Amino acid sequence: MQEGSFPLHTGMFYLTGPQVLHQQISDQQDPMYELCLHVNIVPLEAEHGPETPEDWGNRWEMAEADACMRQLQAMPATPTLDSYNAMHWFLTAYQAWQEREFGAFTTIRQAIIQILLRAARVHQSLQPTLPARNMNAYRYQLATQYIRDNYASPLTLKEVADELRIGSRQLQRIIREYANETFSSYLEHYRLTQVCLSLTHTDLTVKELAALHGFSSGSYLHYVFKKHLGVTPAHYREQQRQK
Repeated sequence: MQEGSFPLHTGMFYLTGPQVLHQQISDQQDPMYELCLHVNIVPLEAEHGPETPEDWGNRWEMAEADACMRQLQAMPATPTLDSYNAMHWFLTAYQAWQEREFGAFTTIRQAIIQILLRAARVHQSLQPTLPARNMNAYRYQLATQYIRDNYASPLTLKEVADELRIGSRQLQRIIREYANETFSSYLEHYRLTQVCLSLTHTDLTVKELAALHGFSSGSYLHYVFKKHLGVTPAHYREQQRQK
């Protein structure tokens, strides 16, 4: 990308734009498919005159859109952690297009907005880019990004290590060094974080949440949740909705 070269791995999400030169070189022994979402962004003209009740929020939305575009235009062409999970919304848009579900256009439009906003937030929060020299720090960030992109699947230490082309024991040491916990513990904590978000913002059952977030069963999720948070999923949901 531009004048730099960066390794690709399964589950990687990236944005490009006008005047950003990039190319992908695939390993013939380990090819990957690329899913693309092409978007034309056209600025809207602001309407002059007093704002009516029907127009409520339009000016705020346009101001946010302008700020988002400025943020994206200022982003450096280097890898950064997808700490706001924009990849999830890319997959949401792709699934809506592929299945041609009812309301697909609205779903895709909302997903695109979320992709752009979440990518801009990463830059705004000054998330550190991947280190060029410290290979262990670099591998740790690649590993945790891969975990976040694939946490809902039956993920193993060996699978992540294979993606990074290193041994399982080496990856375990790296995670212990930077996260002060094991691979299994890191994965479980991240899954629980996503479960907490779903409990707060959805009405999914514990069984449905288990299937969505990588737990083997609803009963196991119930056990792990209470063990780490001290309350049941139902009690946690009730607490959050009373705030």
